[in-house]
Amino acid sequence: MKLAIALLRVSTDKQFHHGDSLDTQKTRVDQAAERDGASIISYFTEHYSGRKTNRVVIEDMLAFLDEHAGEIQVVYIVQIDRFTRAGSEMYLYLKRQLHKRGVDLRDAMGIIQKSINTLEHVGFEYDWSVPLPARRRRSCRPNMPIRRSIRF
Repeated sequence: MKLAIALLRVSTDKQFHHGDSLDTQKTRVDQAAERDGASIISYFTEHYSGRKTNRVVIEDMLAFLDEHAGEIQVVYIVQIDRFTRAGSEMYLYLKRQLHKRGVDLRDAMGIIQKSINTLEHVGFEYDWSVPLPARRRRSCRPNMPIRRSIRF
């Protein structure tokens, strides 16, 4: 079974008590993890604006992943706006931080999918499409160059 953690966030007192409350978010990520065959071992919660870039809970979550390197495979969120509302650059930065640690990001809505290299058949891959060493499988074509640079 895959091990996972979850990030739950509300930004207002109204959200804290009604609607997308932490309890509602917990139920939804638990259902998503069960669907994926994962077990959530820790929940990181915050009552803070997702537009801020200095979020202590994100630092705590990344530190937890560093302490448990190789053990956690997935971070669950309810939906992208519970992860960050600071724009696409922050979203991509946070996803790269997870990727560096060998961790996938999944949302309860099923919108965020696993990255797939659609150019693999021509021997090209992006940095984000390369499995980390712990997950790397032996290639059927060991003499074929993996990385190519394309110049425009």
